[in-house]
Amino acid sequence: MGYHVPVMVREVIEGLVVDPDGTYMDATAGGGGHSEALLHALGEQGHLIAVDRDWEAVEASQERLSTDARAVVWQGSFAELGGLLAEQGGGALSGVLFDLGVSSHQIDVPGRGFSYREDGPLDMRMDPAAGQSAADLLAVCSEIELAELIKRYGEERQARRIARAICRQRQLEPMRTTQGLRRVVAATQPQMLNKTLARVFQALRIAVNDELGALDALLEGAARVLMPGGRLAAN
Repeated sequence: MGYHVPVMVREVIEGLVVDPDGTYMDATAGGGGHSEALLHALGEQGHLIAVDRDWEAVEASQERLSTDARAVVWQGSFAELGGLLAEQGGGALSGVLFDLGVSSHQIDVPGRGFSYREDGPLDMRMDPAAGQSAADLLAVCSEIELAELIKRYGEERQARRIARAICRQRQLEPMRTTQGLRRVVAATQPQMLNKTLARVFQALRIAVNDELGALDALLEGAARVLMPGGRLAAN
């Protein structure tokens, strides 16, 4: 399945590129759509570093950008921006672009576990080779911790009821699939099931990938690696 077409590309690129011959980083490369647009805006001396923590995205970006010698693609998290640059011998950047959240490609692949619409393993990791999965998280969280997680990251008003139902179900059997989680949430009889499911899955995804912590690290790292006058753009 393909990657989504990025939105507001022209506006983002116009706001980001201050020096066509500078070095820029697309810190959440995905399928390479923003990266490709960035390359079109750069001069012959410009350079692009495309980064993603998801190996599938890295491979897609490598294929899309392979014919342009100005581009390199790295696997890694934008939370490690400064370390990635130091490790690869990169210098100061003229601009950094990042696009938060989950991609449509990740949602569309049942095996990644991001969607409640299809059955698949309850994974949700941006990098499937690193960290604990959503199933692992649900197995170790206390009811109080789980309720707080769902309330904080999903803004779900029935967080405590849902957490209680999950903890009761896991006493009977491990919760390993997206549809298993869906059934437990549905049994709490929310008035708008799909919206509740979206909030619960969002909360777990944010927790599994430490997305807010990664964003803090990105902002801190960008302040160190951007040259004077450089820009940081979020989409």
